[in-house]
Amino acid sequence: GKEDVATGGWRPAPTCSDKPGWYDIDGPKFTCDYYVRNGICKKEGDKWANFGATANEACCGCGGGSQREYVGCADSVDFPGQDSTSIQSWHQVVAEMKTMV
Repeated sequence: GKEDVATGGWRPAPTCSDKPGWYDIDGPKFTCDYYVRNGICKKEGDKWANFGATANEACCGCGGGSQREYVGCADSVDFPGQDSTSIQSWHQVVAEMKTMV
């Protein structure tokens, strides 16, 4: 369903994403795919951190990765008045925000 613009924030992502461009400290050969293909997450996944993360933190196949996504949020806006112009402006702002989500 469509998220309410006023209650945005973090929600579970429909799919997991590995940390973009991640490989371990030993070099570009040792990517998330390498860890998963070789079944070494359990044995080596908490070692060899690079880019601020280990394989177990960076890789979906090792139980990490990005499993949440940010859907945005909106600050509460006080109505300047109850006249039809301010209410119309408010509806326009809400409509624009929904297209950004």
